[in-house]
Amino acid sequence: MTRKSMLKGTALLIVLLFVTCFSSLAFADSKSLDKDTLFFHDNWTGWLWFKGGTSVTIDEKGQLVTGTLAQDSAFWTQGGNTIGQVLFKAGTTVNVNKLGQVITGTLAQDYPFWTPPPPYNIGSIMFKGGTSVTFNEKGQLVTGTLAQDLMLMNAKGAYQQYKAGSVVSFNDRGLVY
Repeated sequence: MTRKSMLKGTALLIVLLFVTCFSSLAFADSKSLDKDTLFFHDNWTGWLWFKGGTSVTIDEKGQLVTGTLAQDSAFWTQGGNTIGQVLFKAGTTVNVNKLGQVITGTLAQDYPFWTPPPPYNIGSIMFKGGTSVTFNEKGQLVTGTLAQDLMLMNAKGAYQQYKAGSVVSFNDRGLVY
């Protein structure tokens, strides 16, 4: 075997290894929807409609990452701080993680979440429908709009009164900042 053929063989082997190893690392892709379209995610319990005339983002497996809902749709959020599935509002955008759980979305109606985490847990807090909520990687609600007046502990360790309609954000200890 000549040196030239060995180099060609080695180069071909490197290319094949690169393609094999990195083909699953494709980037997410955007797709325009001409009409309302059904999408399924491995971890959803059914198909969901996404709005025509908008774009969706799909991952390398063809699963939805971001899209605009065509109708009110129920999703599990990331963590155990919800009571059942959460209904998200039609005509608004949802972002989901690789497990198909919402990380940002707009609530279709007032909804209670168990937040903040212990030791400051005061039970469920009602968040306002028609407003955006955000969850962290642990599935804890980190930002939302209060549906009612409520006293919560702030990051300085003091209890503070928050009015209905206030946007609150929780730090990793569950304190409002």
